[in-house]
Amino acid sequence: MFMYRKVLLLLFACLTCLPISAQEQYRSKVLDDPDNQLGENAVLSIQDLESKLSSMNDAYAKSSTERYLARHYLQNKEYDKAIAFYENALKEQGLSQYANIEMLQELLQVYMMSSDYKGVIRTVEKYEASGGKPDANTYMMVAHASFKLNDYVTTADALDKAMSSNPKPDQTFLKNALAVYYNIGNYKQSASILRQLLDRDPHQMDNWMQLTSIYLKMNDRKNALTILSLAWQKQMPFNEQQAMMLSDLYTATNNPHQGARILEEALEKGIIRPDEKVYNRLYNYWLQAREKQKGMNALKKAANYSNDAALFLHLAQLYMEQEDWRNMQATVLQTCSRKVPDEYISRANLLLGISQLKMGD
Repeated sequence: MFMYRKVLLLLFACLTCLPISAQEQYRSKVLDDPDNQLGENAVLSIQDLESKLSSMNDAYAKSSTERYLARHYLQNKEYDKAIAFYENALKEQGLSQYANIEMLQELLQVYMMSSDYKGVIRTVEKYEASGGKPDANTYMMVAHASFKLNDYVTTADALDKAMSSNPKPDQTFLKNALAVYYNIGNYKQSASILRQLLDRDPHQMDNWMQLTSIYLKMNDRKNALTILSLAWQKQMPFNEQQAMMLSDLYTATNNPHQGARILEEALEKGIIRPDEKVYNRLYNYWLQAREKQKGMNALKKAANYSNDAALFLHLAQLYMEQEDWRNMQATVLQTCSRKVPDEYISRANLLLGISQLKMGD
């Protein structure tokens, strides 16, 4: 149980908070493909257009001019001014229903880029009331905005609608949906999205680790181990921490033999740097697997890395239990060749005396 909590805490760091870069995703198409043709008004300067607005009586001309100005300010990333002109153009009601729906789509993106999440929600409501039909991206914007407003019920509903209305989502769409699903605690949907991402591109180690983490959050250690072990079999580029995770997971699920084998293999490949702690862990795993000799080999390496008299004397004790007097004596002598702390001197003398006695000296 202790090992499981340790693995869970380690994996939790992999996916504590996924980024939500909604502003860039919902960048207005007006910025990429501006449609700024406004007939004879196009030759006028922006200042001239703004000054003439108050004298315009024709609703169509006024709405068209305000939409033009909104797009101009949007291109300059002056979102507050862009929003004001879009809202005024809609109030004038000088354009067709189709044009108004199109304007609401543009306004929705501006609110999203300016992080005005209440504006996003209001605009979507106006968009639907005007006859607009939200698509997957619109629902995704509602999900992001609702999440930022701490309305998780609406967030979940909008996400489900976004997913159901997009049968062939691209990776950006899936990653944004994943971020929100995870942050509202819907781990089942998060796992489903990560499986889709892995089906499309099985070479992203981050996705393997995130899916492992999510299964552990769901207390599903079996699937967590299956996913991470599959990544190992596919020879994904594990780092030291990830290899340790896999080894710990095997041991935590009552397979210390495989946990020890993974640890040894990672050491052989240079994935894990050898030191006293790693070999101590390997020793404990082999002992749990009832592989005493392999455990003693690991303990000997741990002692050599640490020069710890306590480890050497513990190893000598294990040799004594196996009646391996020669290795027992060699280990005690190796201990005594270094400076032995006072609290270990009597024990070292006792073990050395026993080994000499058993060897007929």
